[in-house]
Amino acid sequence: MCKLYTWTTRYDYAKGNLVQSKTQNWGQFSMFLKEKNNGHLVEILSITELFDLYQQEVVGRYHYGEEVQDPEKFSKQNLIFQSGETLPRCWVDPHYRDAELKR
Repeated sequence: MCKLYTWTTRYDYAKGNLVQSKTQNWGQFSMFLKEKNNGHLVEILSITELFDLYQQEVVGRYHYGEEVQDPEKFSKQNLIFQSGETLPRCWVDPHYRDAELKR
């Protein structure tokens, strides 16, 4: 699983040097996917739901028009990457490694 970090740098006046810190926060990131049936762009608002293979739906909003659209739930089965590729099985199928267990 890949991890995304936010790096912050601040000056510590007491010590007289720069201090860097990193935090992992998926909530600050979004991704744009496309709906299969109509081709509309969907901004995924919860990356953790997208990567969670036990979640069948994700919260997102359509990205069209001049105003920000209201969030709604989208089925992962109906979403694809903008390039037309399907989502990885490890994001949508909780049984994607069952064949390995049978060996």
